Amino acid sequence: MTGGFKRDISTSLWIRDRLIRVGKDYPQQMSTIFRMQMRAKGYHPGSYQTFRIFIRALVRLGLIELVEEEIIDPQDFAVSHTKAEVEKLRSEGARLKQGNPEFLHSTRNYYSIVADKEEDPAWDNIWNAIKGIPSRKLSPAALEILASRGGYRCQGEILPVRKASEVLRFEIDELGNDHILTDLQSALELSREPTVDEAITILEKRFGSDAIAMWLATQTGVKRYCQEGEIPEYYKIPKDALLVSDLGDEGQLFIWKVRKEA
Repeated sequence: MTGGFKRDISTSLWIRDRLIRVGKDYPQQMSTIFRMQMRAKGYHPGSYQTFRIFIRALVRLGLIELVEEEIIDPQDFAVSHTKAEVEKLRSEGARLKQGNPEFLHSTRNYYSIVADKEEDPAWDNIWNAIKGIPSRKLSPAALEILASRGGYRCQGEILPVRKASEVLRFEIDELGNDHILTDLQSALELSREPTVDEAITILEKRFGSDAIAMWLATQTGVKRYCQEGEIPEYYKIPKDALLVSDLGDEGQLFIWKVRKEA
């Protein structure tokens, strides 16, 4: 396995090239193909959760957009609808929620590149580009987790590592999720963006060398990450836990101190 984030193409550029080639595609299919290709090249493939983070960032930057929702009934019969048709179905009371068998319909979201954005320089470093976008208030999902002091998680293909220093190095060095450093600057109220080593030093001083880092989601949001038949695990969050990254329904990254049992 190749160490570090040394892929011959970044995730964002891979998504761009894929959408240029096929016109439109949905995240789950793109993630499956991407991870197969990365495994074949000897790189760490990342997870579907991480891939969705890139999709969300590209949407936020205005590089890709939702162009079609495919409605799938419980028998897996799929019919494509335009955005206007989907909104009409919603207005008529159709329940559209991806991956939840309790709902009448599921949706598969297709994205394509926004017109004239194929050569936008932001593709080369989306996390640097996103720094110029004003930060938003906490999402409803983050507020829900904070209010209940707990969140859900499905393990899936995500590594079982919980130690904060290892989680941060994996997310940033292996997966290229540099936005976490920007998020840490805001969460820790630092005057500048820290390096990985600086961030770990600050966090270990505050939470201890065995501090825990974990991505969690709401009970609704976590279902998109669960394998068939997998039951989400619930984790309580200490009151002094630090919310590092808020990705809305995609999940929240928390860091907290290990509590020693008496």
